[in-house]
Amino acid sequence: MNAYNFWSIFFKGNLMLIPDNQKFMGITYNKIGLILFLITFSIALFPLIKTVFKSIKTTLPLAISIEKLLITGALIPLLFFYFNTQMHERYSHPAFIFLITYCILEKKPFIGLIASLAYFLNLEDVLHYFQLSHYGTLIFSYKFVSFLYLISIILLFNELFENRFLKLKKMSEIVSACTIKKN
Repeated sequence: MNAYNFWSIFFKGNLMLIPDNQKFMGITYNKIGLILFLITFSIALFPLIKTVFKSIKTTLPLAISIEKLLITGALIPLLFFYFNTQMHERYSHPAFIFLITYCILEKKPFIGLIASLAYFLNLEDVLHYFQLSHYGTLIFSYKFVSFLYLISIILLFNELFENRFLKLKKMSEIVSACTIKKN
């Protein structure tokens, strides 16, 4: 329903024409989406739950970083939008409040730019507001937009787990490594 999400990767055309009660390996698409959402949702909540249990167990005051709260706040609506069936692009709206706030506070605009680009391309391909002549190109492809959302989700998980999965260098390190040293 105008959402270029996980299901866009596997199916062509108008996803509204594919019933979500259709089965794959005995499980409906709707339930597969819900299961994927619950699994990723649980992973996204794990650091917060771990902190709460540690606080209860040790009777220390609860100390949850605002960064982890913002990342989790961005991930949950994005995961809901990305994996469930019968989604509209509007279900990703709440994620941007947390995502943009995180990007501003941490001075890390890259994830916000990728997610915003995915959202913009999704909306523009559906609405044709700018009335461009090239809507059939790769940049407006539902698969391309879906992968942009997926990249955003992976990068957010990477940030949530403190860069344990992807070893991303800071932009300044990359720039300094690429510059030619003058003698």
